[in-house]
Amino acid sequence: MDLTGLTEKDVRGLGVNKEADVRRATALVQRLQQEHRTMSLEMDALYIDPDEMDIKTWLEKRGLGEYLKIFEKHRVDFEVLGDLTYDDIKEMGVGEIGPRRKIFRAISVWRDERNAKKTDAIISRMQLLNAPQAAQPPSHSLGDVAQRLTHLRQSLSFKGV
Repeated sequence: MDLTGLTEKDVRGLGVNKEADVRRATALVQRLQQEHRTMSLEMDALYIDPDEMDIKTWLEKRGLGEYLKIFEKHRVDFEVLGDLTYDDIKEMGVGEIGPRRKIFRAISVWRDERNAKKTDAIISRMQLLNAPQAAQPPSHSLGDVAQRLTHLRQSLSFKGV
């Protein structure tokens, strides 16, 4: 997960100095970012809390059942819910500040919890995919940047970074 945040400057800071290696490393980082985004979207599509199968239940569980008609009118489902902003809620017709903040706070808490669970699931999935590689002893003659970055990522993950 740490590799998805690397910039070209970070790659150079890792000791990658040859321009061709820097380009390959940044291409690797971009590919990892795309894979992470794809996994993230898959996890979003699969994540449904078993206690909250629909928006009605979600609203009622949070004491917001009175806004069900507004959510239905604007076709808000779980796919849209996480992207709602404070202004979106106002445009939906919740003009009073108190109720609008209450709805937005509930959405924010739900979104943060969902993102944390999704991140844990992605990390677990990546660890399972890398488990056979982690059992191999590290090679000191890694010529390819991708292999060196993979080795670095594995060594950092064992140190708890």
